[in-house]
This record gives sequence, structure tokens and C-alpha cells, in this order.
Amino acid sequence: VPDPNDPQNKTELNHAITLILTKNDKILYYWNEFHTADDGSGKPPTQLEQTDFSKVRQLLVEKNAATVAALNDLVKQFNDKKITEDEYNMKRKAMKGEAGNLKAIIKTEKDAKYRNMIDIVDEMDITGIGSYGVMDSLKTAEQALVDAIKPTL
Repeated sequence: VPDPNDPQNKTELNHAITLILTKNDKILYYWNEFHTADDGSGKPPTQLEQTDFSKVRQLLVEKNAATVAALNDLVKQFNDKKITEDEYNMKRKAMKGEAGNLKAIIKTEKDAKYRNMIDIVDEMDITGIGSYGVMDSLKTAEQALVDAIKPTL
């Protein structure tokens, strides 16, 4: 069994976004893998960016544009009765699961509202993100970055 802690066996998380839900309906996020200055990856340390629920859909649609366009075309085919509902559902599920599709990791800070978790999961469906995971804790280094930004939230 490959050792997941061995850098040789680590796979880089590509075409992914990690969303951190915080209090006051703010969303902190970063793209792809999380890196610290001393993790030995040689990659620049991760910087958190900030958005909110009024802008997160646009952010996700822009990064997942090809899938969103394909899903919109599929809806048109279904509405024009060119495909059945079963065909629509099957093709939609396949599109959302494709390797090039944007992936998301959703994390919540301890004082985030549960309602925001429900809203962000809805955004996953609306923006065509078929592969996402929900985690209720942050890595220590992620929490340190969040804590540094907290006074500005």
C-alpha cells in the first residue's frame, strides 16, 4: 500500500476549490492544494481570498464554464423534447462526474451558520459541481490563516 505521507505518492489536487464558510455569511476560499511556506513542496504558500453568497455563484460558474454550458445545452435538449427525462438525468449525472469538472471541498468554521452550509450545497448543484465533500474542521494551518483574516470579516 502506498504511503500517503510520502511526497512521491502525493497527488496534487487540481481544478478544485476549497470553500471555508465563516460567520457573517463570508466565504474564504483557495484554489487547488493548500501549501505552507515550510511544507517542502516548493509551492508558494496558500493565500485565502474572500467572497460572499451574492458573488460565489459567479465565481464557481466562471471556473466551471465548460460544464455549465454543456448542462445548459442538455436542459435545452430536454425542453425541446429531443431527449427523455431519463436520458437527461443520465447525461447530467455523467457530465457532473467528468474528470475535468471543478471539484469543491466545503469546510465550516466553528461559528458558521448551518443555513450557509445548506446554501453552498445548493450552489454546487446549480453550478454543475458534481464532486464535492463537506468537512466540519479545518487544518491547523488553514485555521491560522482564517484567524489572521477574522478582524476584517
